[in-house]
Amino acid sequence: MLHGETVCDVPEVNDFLEGARVKNIFATPSSSDPDFWHVLIFYRDRRFRGTTDDSETDDDVVVRQEILAPLTPEEEVRYNALRKWRGAQAGKEGLAAYMIAHNNSLKQVVQLPVQTIDDLRQVKGFGDKKIEKYGAAIVEIMQAIDS
Repeated sequence: MLHGETVCDVPEVNDFLEGARVKNIFATPSSSDPDFWHVLIFYRDRRFRGTTDDSETDDDVVVRQEILAPLTPEEEVRYNALRKWRGAQAGKEGLAAYMIAHNNSLKQVVQLPVQTIDDLRQVKGFGDKKIEKYGAAIVEIMQAIDS
């Protein structure tokens, strides 16, 4: 929805975007109808201020898309295996499961799919420390399921 009206016309979307300085975009397919997507746009309205913000350049604008399609049955198997491992690991360390890895990170792991440590570096939420600590276990789980 855009300003309370259903967006169904591409020119209307284009008109909106011309007046917006997009900061972030999050998109996910609708769970009720896979032909439709839910899109959340964080933006600054140029028209409201009457001008563009000269203090920002195009290089300053960060647009991040997190598009996670629904998991396939095979991906669900991988995802559930990783969630089981994460729960056990969190119990061993006395941490909340999300401190090990967020659900979206695990979904990205299975959707890539991760087969090497280098693959894991492409997943949001896995920096050097988490990869060093958990990377080998995640890759081992993924390889065991896929073999």
